[in-house]
Amino acid sequence: MSENLVTRLIKEHNPLTIIFNEIMNDELSIRFMTSSELKVHNVNYDTLEVKILPFKTVGVQGDHRTYLHPVDIGVYKNGTPIINHDVMGIMCTKIPNEIKSVNRVIWTLAKKD
Repeated sequence: MSENLVTRLIKEHNPLTIIFNEIMNDELSIRFMTSSELKVHNVNYDTLEVKILPFKTVGVQGDHRTYLHPVDIGVYKNGTPIINHDVMGIMCTKIPNEIKSVNRVIWTLAKKD
């Protein structure tokens, strides 16, 4: 086998690479879901930040206790956080129901420098 093929196989099948790819895919899905919901509610923003945090929290989904990651979402216009309770409520329910690696949604409300 060629060295490039071996390197590619190691990278593709490395557990850390697999986890990283899953997190990136989930972050992209959350970004798309959130931006779509912001458009539906006619929220004007210039920055949307989505970050799945690197620790787990205890939550309840259905009748089971879960140990999954929280996601931090920040929506800004000119560095000032946008607070839209309708969108926040919808996304706090929708994200844990659709993204299986997340059980909590945290909204960043601090002003961005």
